[in-house]
Amino acid sequence: MAGLHVSKVALKDVRVVCFGAGSAGTGIADQISDAIATESGREKADAMKQVWCIDKQGLLLKSQGDSLTETQRFFAKEDGEWPEGEDIDLLSVIKRVKPHVLIGTSTKPGAFTEKIIREMARHVEHPIVFPLSNPTRLHEAQPQDLAEWTDGKALVATGSPFPPVEFNGVTKEIAECNNSTAFPGIGLGAVLSRTRRVSEKMIVAASKALAAKAPALEDPNKPLLPDVEDVRELSLNVAKAVIQTAVEEGLAQEEGIPEDEGDLEEWIRVQMWEAEYQELEKV
Repeated sequence: MAGLHVSKVALKDVRVVCFGAGSAGTGIADQISDAIATESGREKADAMKQVWCIDKQGLLLKSQGDSLTETQRFFAKEDGEWPEGEDIDLLSVIKRVKPHVLIGTSTKPGAFTEKIIREMARHVEHPIVFPLSNPTRLHEAQPQDLAEWTDGKALVATGSPFPPVEFNGVTKEIAECNNSTAFPGIGLGAVLSRTRRVSEKMIVAASKALAAKAPALEDPNKPLLPDVEDVRELSLNVAKAVIQTAVEEGLAQEEGIPEDEGDLEEWIRVQMWEAEYQELEKV
């Protein structure tokens, strides 16, 4: 979400390529599709058309039949959507799709080559590239290379910690893309609202709340995600978004949830656990 804000691409218009269509890749693709559908008010099946998944056989196509897992079938494209005889490898997909976002969950080190990244950068001003495979040795690309291949324009988050990179005298900080800054607030909001379930709209609201605090919104050389050291204040903001959405959807069962935003923040804050020891007195 933060990357889209920085690159000025609307969520409803985003084009995403997921390289690696195992459980992680298809899970990410599914969540992105939910977010697009929620934002645009369209059916999820229509939103999924903006996501292209690639696995060991190349772009997922319906004709691949039994070689596809049950989850992969949801993202497989109709063969008629792809020119007959055209390659279905990552570079070919990048050339035709011109994605704003490239996500790696393939555990294939170096898969995002200079040629692939430069091709992506030809079509979008700020390529959003997330090499998420763990551990570090399995990353699809190194942040330093991504900066150099895009003249410093790539917006990068990784699955493992990386030090800042230097390009043309500018230091670019790299965000570690994991759920540690999101889940505490989602759980807090769900518990305090006593929601019947955690809906897709709540997850999207949580993502937006988190993205709104991204340092990159003020400076594109800063990380795309807030620091985990700020998790307490982040959790409050995420919880607030989750609770407000639960109320809007009629899922919140807790009575007396404040409507005023300031009152709601205080209501959440006083119920947050303080991670500290109480002072003991010897008697």
